[in-house]
Amino acid sequence: MNSATAEVSSVSQVNAGESFVERVLYTIALHHKGIHLDEILGHLLCLKEGSRKSIDLSKAGVKFAEASVTGTDQEYDRMGILPIGIGGGKFDEHKGDSERLPGECASTLIAKYLEISDLPEYKDLLAEVLHFDSNDGCPSTCLAELVKMAHRAKVDPYWLMNWVMTALTSLITQQKLHYASIGNEKSLPTLLRILVDEKNLHQGNAKVRQRLFELAHQSEKGKDRRLTELASIVEAFYRTGYQDAGIIEWIEFPFTLIANDQLAFWKEVERLKSFSPIKVSAMLQGIEGDLNLLVCQGDNGGHVQKAARYLGNQIVLVRNEENGTQVFVDTTLKGLNLASLVRMIRWLELPTDRKASVDWRELGCAGVHPEVENWYYFKNGEQLFNGSNTSKAKKSNIATAAMVEAVKHAFHPRGVEIWCGQRRIRMNGSQK
Repeated sequence: MNSATAEVSSVSQVNAGESFVERVLYTIALHHKGIHLDEILGHLLCLKEGSRKSIDLSKAGVKFAEASVTGTDQEYDRMGILPIGIGGGKFDEHKGDSERLPGECASTLIAKYLEISDLPEYKDLLAEVLHFDSNDGCPSTCLAELVKMAHRAKVDPYWLMNWVMTALTSLITQQKLHYASIGNEKSLPTLLRILVDEKNLHQGNAKVRQRLFELAHQSEKGKDRRLTELASIVEAFYRTGYQDAGIIEWIEFPFTLIANDQLAFWKEVERLKSFSPIKVSAMLQGIEGDLNLLVCQGDNGGHVQKAARYLGNQIVLVRNEENGTQVFVDTTLKGLNLASLVRMIRWLELPTDRKASVDWRELGCAGVHPEVENWYYFKNGEQLFNGSNTSKAKKSNIATAAMVEAVKHAFHPRGVEIWCGQRRIRMNGSQK
């Protein structure tokens, strides 16, 4: 497996001894702390298919941006830079930090530019990567979620890209050539058993080890539906020529990630038990009831909301000194959404002289509202962000008590009316 990784790595680096003229001038810029699967696939498409265009992208190197990047395609061309997934250029699906381009992610934009979207080796892979980039619910044994786990674990982004591209390369080859099964193929649970026995992977924690095997079996069942499942990747590795030892070496990383993620999750569950939920009146699809709101501090690494939901909380408000504020809801509950709360929070954030003239309805827009740019509404996942680990934003000055008060009113039509009435807000327009 090391040889495949080295092969990918060789086209992503520039040797220190090369002269400036000999160096690759087109550098692909990606998120430093939050590179996503669609950006990694986009980079790989440039390496594999970049020679199709007059500007050859097949030898593009990689640089990571650690802050927001803004510019135009013309500026980037002059600089010899090709940002992927950031910067507002032709391969950035986030236009002006507002709602993303519908039906697009970084890799689909690159595939269209290279005119390869409908090639059989890419079509299904692009569709799956787009789906998990646009929606919640990615299984923990799929590449998109594993990439997020790797960021929480602070894995080196260059190493992570090479690890992911090794899998993507085999998947693409198998999608194109459809190699038949070979006699010595082993299932993911079987390989995990070998890995556990050889490496003593979390032998001392029965709960975590049991969970690893549960996920391995789930992945095996899901490989016919999802290309980027670990079990699908293992199958592609076998059929494209890898042997047991190399495949076991490759899967050690994701199972170590998952195991450590599980340990962190259970630690977070124990920590959150000390926080008391707040009852919130709600009406979902015409049925009244109470929801649990948990207000807590956390690192916003993904464990807080999952642990809070595990403990029976349907709404989670996380405040963090470094990474701002996030609000999450349980998207499995039909009718539960953040639209009213988004309006309330944005209204509270507005300067006093703008509260009277802003359109109440427009305050609920997806993405970023032009007058409240420090709050991002991810509508597909029903999440509200004022900054995160991967995207810094101007801190909100709204007191936690005011946010809690808004949440208490936001999920019942009568509560919204009361909250707006107290502030003389016309819900079909602006303040009286």
